[in-house]
Amino acid sequence: MDSDFPSEYCLGIPGLPSLFGCMVPGGLYAIQSASPPARVALALQSLGAALGRGRAALITNAAPERLLNRSGEMGMGGLPQALRDKKLQIFRLKESSAKNVFRYGPQRFTQELDYFKVPERAMVVFDGADDLFTLQDTFVVAEQARAYRDWIRQKGGCGLMLFSLLSQSSQFAGAYQALLDHLDGALRLESGREQHLTWSVDFWGSPTGMVASRSLGARIEPDGSLSVFEESE
Repeated sequence: MDSDFPSEYCLGIPGLPSLFGCMVPGGLYAIQSASPPARVALALQSLGAALGRGRAALITNAAPERLLNRSGEMGMGGLPQALRDKKLQIFRLKESSAKNVFRYGPQRFTQELDYFKVPERAMVVFDGADDLFTLQDTFVVAEQARAYRDWIRQKGGCGLMLFSLLSQSSQFAGAYQALLDHLDGALRLESGREQHLTWSVDFWGSPTGMVASRSLGARIEPDGSLSVFEESE
């Protein structure tokens, strides 16, 4: 990670300017990606960047062993060691998570995270964040987002939520719009030209300012990592 980045919370994506590659402490951010390889890369690279400066936690609906194996393929062998050193915590979501969040509220979920001692000032990555929201009800989505943001601010850390179901053309497009008022940044990673992806920033707050309505190209590299480039490349 570039030591000139002005924040302890950055996405760790090569080619991504710090203006929309870093995040503010206490912030909650959302990235929508229908590409599973891109979503995995986002989760692992943001964790790797955070662990270079502090502690991190991953909440995921995927098998942790597969993610750790993937990190090794991407040349990020430090994640298993960080797990052993307790600098990194990994929690797997239950299949019933969405139902439980609707039934008991998001506060019950954040209380569980507190019970398992997610540390202060940690980077918390929510992979499969769709399971933490009631996407069919935009009002409830807004309330849930507010609760998660309040918890992140209370912890003094930073939250990154990775979604797969909130594309503009999906039946849950309204849920994405409902989230926006309760986020510090949001972007979409969409299919682009020539098998590339498009990094579409709706808005993004970083320690160096706010940016909105910007697009870059993105691609999955041979090792499985994600990089970003100007569309003219």
